[in-house]
Amino acid sequence: MRSPLNIKRCIGTLAVLLTLTGCAHPNGSASSPKAVSFESTTITSRPLSVQAQSRRGGPIRIQPTLRPITTPTAEPTATPEPTATPIPTATMVPALPGFGPELAGERIVQTSRYDVYLGINTLAAESVLAILPRIDAGLDAAERSLGTRLQARASLAFYRLARRPARGVRAQAITEERRLELFYAPEEDANGAVRVAVHELAHQLEADRYGADNQRLADTILHEGLATWLAGDEWLAPTGSASWRERGRDLLEQGRLRAIRSDPSGAAANDAYEGWASFVDYLIATYGWAAFDDLYCSGDGRYPGSADYRLVYGQSLDDLVEEWRGWIQEKG
Repeated sequence: MRSPLNIKRCIGTLAVLLTLTGCAHPNGSASSPKAVSFESTTITSRPLSVQAQSRRGGPIRIQPTLRPITTPTAEPTATPEPTATPIPTATMVPALPGFGPELAGERIVQTSRYDVYLGINTLAAESVLAILPRIDAGLDAAERSLGTRLQARASLAFYRLARRPARGVRAQAITEERRLELFYAPEEDANGAVRVAVHELAHQLEADRYGADNQRLADTILHEGLATWLAGDEWLAPTGSASWRERGRDLLEQGRLRAIRSDPSGAAANDAYEGWASFVDYLIATYGWAAFDDLYCSGDGRYPGSADYRLVYGQSLDDLVEEWRGWIQEKG
């Protein structure tokens, strides 16, 4: 979730525990996560198509990678707090066994799918514990939307601002290590960390669904757009928009809808992320998941526009953007 940063220097969030072939869903050929201690409705993972071809030629194949790939999330620009709503109750899901990676700081709790660490000079422990039900509920919704569960435990850490890899970075996901880090000052409102945490967990879901190599080369429009889209209501609530389609329209009417290939740095970083989420919403709603999965796996580098839109959709990125801009202006 979501800042000045140079996307061209951020080469992705990645982690898979299996070696896969093609753009196959981890659950497609391997065993699904085991139910350990809770009753739950099982989410059936959507099978991924293997038709996408990379621009280097030949089928896209996933190879194991050994170096961490980090995706920093830029610090969100100021937005009004959402109106008070009841704290959601997270759906009971099968607990993932074992522990997440051990991180700096104190492990203050284990949820069913991730461990929570707390460093010094950051949000108070009681504040972090208070927002975990909302983070869990956001992760539940993201897993349902993507049709993919976390494949193994992750660790979510809250650290002081001085630990940021660069000024303005709010969070980073090092998904190869299943390590998700958020950076907050003690006096900041912990409620703002909910959508950022769900955004970073969504990056981990992307890595688990598409595999390390595909995520490392994923078009930033799709990589960040999908993670923001998966953050769903937690991201949308402060904007006042009821849907990603409406959010795109609101940005357009306010003169804030950025060019699709924008570098999401500076004070308007949120606008870029939200525009990309609206575009992702259009692609999935119009052309379906199979085509979107192929598109995600066709990326040729971590820069906006690297995916092979013409191969997958038979249209250029610019043509699709024109369709999307017309779509968001339709009301009904």
